[in-house]
Amino acid sequence: MTAFQRTLCLALVVAVIGILSLAEPAASDRLKVKVQEFTLANGLKILLVEEPKAPVVTVQIWYKVGSRNEVMGRAGLSHMLEHMMFKGTPKFGKGEFDDKEFQLEREVVKEERRLRVEDVPPSYLVEQMYAQAFMVHPYHWPIIGWFNDLNAMNREDLKAYYEKYYAPNNATLVIVGDVKAETALPMIKQYFEGIPKGSPPRTPAIVEPEQKGERRIIVKREAQLPFIYFGYKVPNFKSPDVYALAVLENILSAGKSSRLYEALVYRKKLALQVGAGYNELAADPELFTFYALVQPKAKVEDVEKAVLVEIERLKKEPPSDHELQKAKNHVEARTLFEQDSVFRQAMLLGTAETVGAGWQYIVDYVDKLHSVTKEDVQRVAGKYLNADTRTVGILIPVPASARARPVAGGAQ
Repeated sequence: MTAFQRTLCLALVVAVIGILSLAEPAASDRLKVKVQEFTLANGLKILLVEEPKAPVVTVQIWYKVGSRNEVMGRAGLSHMLEHMMFKGTPKFGKGEFDDKEFQLEREVVKEERRLRVEDVPPSYLVEQMYAQAFMVHPYHWPIIGWFNDLNAMNREDLKAYYEKYYAPNNATLVIVGDVKAETALPMIKQYFEGIPKGSPPRTPAIVEPEQKGERRIIVKREAQLPFIYFGYKVPNFKSPDVYALAVLENILSAGKSSRLYEALVYRKKLALQVGAGYNELAADPELFTFYALVQPKAKVEDVEKAVLVEIERLKKEPPSDHELQKAKNHVEARTLFEQDSVFRQAMLLGTAETVGAGWQYIVDYVDKLHSVTKEDVQRVAGKYLNADTRTVGILIPVPASARARPVAGGAQ
């Protein structure tokens, strides 16, 4: 365990024990996040929210690093470091890990990959689809890494990666709960300000080339049912269109009264599950995705066509006033209920700050959402959900006897 890790653990314990109060929960008919921002001399940013409604507090530290900072051939470094953070003990000094411990933990990560990806056909398809959708950008590889990269990874790779990115001036400390800034700040300075800052890490400048036509990938695996997963290139938080895209996602896939569920599950009985997904809080532009688990005896091509029909429908005519208001209400309620949890509130603030959106994005989200019109929803559907930026993945089940045996070591 490094000095920074030991300091963090001690600070968390002291923070939880020392600055909790026993105030009664504060009543509020509408959540309104009030963030206080501070920066220490070593560059560590602090976001603090005084929320006395319950005698609890959450303390999180976020580093501005992830798979997009990795390089080809070493995918999975960030995830591997997450595992190694729990391997240190007071016996080891700064940066010291036995190589034996690294080897053992790497096998744990490989087994995690087998359980969560290799043995779950839909997850395997999702991974393969992303590898086709992003040809240059690091979103091409999975967060957990490929088997070949994990096999090639060594202790020196982790040490160099850690020293490059895991420094106070590349981190944000988020504290939300029954805490007072005047009590917490002196403690934070005491335990964190003495940690030396590192060299400012360079922000990755990799830009995915424009996609100029639909891409398709077929995966044949032992599975019970066919599965479809496809996505369109869409902007992230930097675009004002994100609010309309969030409403569009809700209209298409939120609950059993959504357009996709009503059409494919209820009416046409083509799918057992269907939905869409969009996360604008990514450091770089990502995908607006759709998925469908094909009903037994239904044809994959019919399911795909039915999803596309619903997309085209929104392009041709805007949603009704009722649909729009229902979707906006749902998104707003979900956002506010998330913030009712001090843990989730800290997660949202930490995520926004880490990807570059800034914590103000979370505070302003609901107000910006209110301005979305039904014409906006129709416009973004027409602007972004187009075949030329679409990547389609299809899982075709095969009998167990027809599946090729995996190579020893799990090579791709």
